[in-house]
Amino acid sequence: MQATSKKKNDQNTQFTETFNFAVNREPCTLTVNTFKKGLLGERLNGITIISLSDLPKDKSVTSWYTITKPRKSNETTQGIVPTTTAIHKEDSFRKDKEKKKANQKAGKIGQIRLELLFQPVVIPEAPMKGITVEGEWTEELSMGNISSNPLWFKNPQFLLTVSKSCTVELELQQPANAEEPISFYVLNYDNDFFKGKPMTVMKLDNVVKLDDSALCPLFKLAGPTEPVTAKLSLKQGTYCIIPCSRAKAAGEFAEKPHLGRFKLGANCEEHPKRIALVRLPTADPWCELHIQGEWTEETSGGADIKESNWTKNPQYLLTVNKKTDLSITLHQDSFQTSIGVYVIKTEEPDRKAVWYKDEIATTAQCGFACSVGLVCPRVKPGTYIVIPCTFEGKQKGKFGMYVFSDDKKATIEPLTTTWAHQKTAKGKWRSSSSGGCVQNETFIKNPQYVLIVDTTEAASEEAQCKLLLQLTQYESKHAEGLTSIGFMVFKREEGFKGRAKQEDFSKDNLICQVEGYSQLRSVYARMTCPGKKTCWFTLIPSTFEPGVRASFRTTAYSDMPVRFETAVADEVAASIPE
Repeated sequence: MQATSKKKNDQNTQFTETFNFAVNREPCTLTVNTFKKGLLGERLNGITIISLSDLPKDKSVTSWYTITKPRKSNETTQGIVPTTTAIHKEDSFRKDKEKKKANQKAGKIGQIRLELLFQPVVIPEAPMKGITVEGEWTEELSMGNISSNPLWFKNPQFLLTVSKSCTVELELQQPANAEEPISFYVLNYDNDFFKGKPMTVMKLDNVVKLDDSALCPLFKLAGPTEPVTAKLSLKQGTYCIIPCSRAKAAGEFAEKPHLGRFKLGANCEEHPKRIALVRLPTADPWCELHIQGEWTEETSGGADIKESNWTKNPQYLLTVNKKTDLSITLHQDSFQTSIGVYVIKTEEPDRKAVWYKDEIATTAQCGFACSVGLVCPRVKPGTYIVIPCTFEGKQKGKFGMYVFSDDKKATIEPLTTTWAHQKTAKGKWRSSSSGGCVQNETFIKNPQYVLIVDTTEAASEEAQCKLLLQLTQYESKHAEGLTSIGFMVFKREEGFKGRAKQEDFSKDNLICQVEGYSQLRSVYARMTCPGKKTCWFTLIPSTFEPGVRASFRTTAYSDMPVRFETAVADEVAASIPE
């Protein structure tokens, strides 16, 4: 660099110095600082900033550049080089002087003449051994470090096939001007399920570790001369390689994803033909559905589907039109809440579920993770309810959910409709009122409820009014855990409110019952009523064994008005007016 300083009195000070420095990326600026000697050392007194973006290649440019005073008072202290004997004196001297100049407007103090020459240098790329594939991080495929990003599966993915056990050397590099450190993860790939599609569900057990603790090679800039490398002893099988940046959040959780091209190489020096490396997908891509939701204190019922509060969770109706593999990923933007998801079969696709018969799939366990997921192989056509949940109830937070399938016509939508009418009756089983199941002679001792359903507002007599009955038990102080429970519903004479007799418990009078006694928190049964009339029934909740002491509640869900009344002794019933 050849420089000439031009002072205000037009006396030029000339000196010649040459500096060589590398420019790795654009845009780029050159900052030139000038210093003034003083009693206390050198002090920054001028600055000029020069853009290097417009310099021609292999041609020098000579020009005058204006030097101005630093704009902020704290900038004037950054260039001070104090002597070793004057530090304390400088502090008091500087404070008074800078206080006066802090609010003064920076002005022109001189000019400097520079000759700049830009010479492009091509950095040679070291050739990769073995198989080399190219890839690119784009706006849609750059989601940062997969260990801390909810949408990790939206990074580029590559399929490594090992036909026989061998040692594989992996290498990842990006251009020399890249600014973001990168690395890669190696995951065990379930080829039976994913079948050439990108992975969408990951567990810690899927990651092939470099040693007992490292999940991936050290993140670094990985230019052509210093790529990211790893040597792994891999068994026969398929593996998914995911190159990624170090960013802790990306995609919809960050403003600026890492963009740029890269090269990935795989080499088995002893047996090159034992490995193959291709980019995913190699088959038809997933059909993708995405939905956003939120948990509140009122809509967070916890993860235990055996508890009655699970019905408070958000519910989504998933309709599948053909037999398909199904993958569901639930994500959140933090690790603060333990989350999970499960799928149940539904026979009432027009409303939120309050019971379930078949659990199709569930996450192995809830976890404090940015994303969790599940896979459902070969799901049959039909309607299903997907339920995202927190482990504990009454948790708050936003979530997103991706559903991947082979069905282009699959749909998912939130369920908000509930049963129009809901009534509950509470009761207890005690020594004198716990008769056990119907096989016991003491069955008649169980509590009895009169169930009245008013279908007079139905469209016609042929209309079938749906009714869902639920029996829920509470924890008992007199027994450990839950007991086996069930219930039966029999016909009842209209207007009669007394207790049913033994002869009333015939198969001809039986309307519905639970499918076997179960040691669950809640059991269910469904029934229908004809339209245009008031229907009367006897509901008898019971434990399987007689003599069990516990508390319970029975709940009826209906689209028509419904109510419970406790059946009373005959002499009391006779005195009750109709």
